[in-house]
Amino acid sequence: MTESLAARYDVQTARWDDAHRWSPAPRFRRKIILSLLGRLRFDSLMEVGCAQPYLLAEIARRFPACHLAGADIAAPVIEQNRRLFPSIEFQRIDIQTERLPRPYDVVICSEVLEHLPDYPAALRNLKSSGLKHLIVTVPASPLFPIDRHVGHVRHFPGRALERALETEGFRVLESRQWGFPFHTLYKLLINKTDPDAFVRAFSEGRYDLKKRLLSEVVYRVFHLNLYRLGWQKIVLAGVTNS
Repeated sequence: MTESLAARYDVQTARWDDAHRWSPAPRFRRKIILSLLGRLRFDSLMEVGCAQPYLLAEIARRFPACHLAGADIAAPVIEQNRRLFPSIEFQRIDIQTERLPRPYDVVICSEVLEHLPDYPAALRNLKSSGLKHLIVTVPASPLFPIDRHVGHVRHFPGRALERALETEGFRVLESRQWGFPFHTLYKLLINKTDPDAFVRAFSEGRYDLKKRLLSEVVYRVFHLNLYRLGWQKIVLAGVTNS
């Protein structure tokens, strides 16, 4: 395991609990992923980079017969998840160096690849694990200072993600960009602030009632965004037969 990366996210991921739960962008990504899942047939699912498993919890409610699993590089959240969600299997995995422990019908990799120095190795490990479908979300915006602050090492503008997937033997079944104009404006506005202060307040901080209400308003506005333009990329991929 990449120990420096693991050590960073052991500390950082635990601080993102409220942001993962309440922030409008993660909530809307969960909505899009759940919509994609509703069109697939699957009996098992793994979320790679699950952190606090709010997406997995929603999947468990909608697909109660599905075998669910989550993996993350951060040991503290894996231990916490095992206590809070005993019906879901959790494992600590560095997908850059390790394969998944078993095949899954669907693997979700949402807002993960942008954090990985060796994301092609991660894609190879995912493919070799025997999955049928892969759902990936990544930022497609320029790499802003606030993105670097939360550990992003690259973004995937244009067709960069699709090319990476095809290089590693995946077949792109559906690709969309999302977020224009309101998510785009949101990204621009938060990068006009002091990145340190914004991260402390909204990425690593607790969400009181005022922050939750503000997040709810922004989340509802995000429903007006376009699904073909924007700085959020969502791809559904399968495995090629070759």
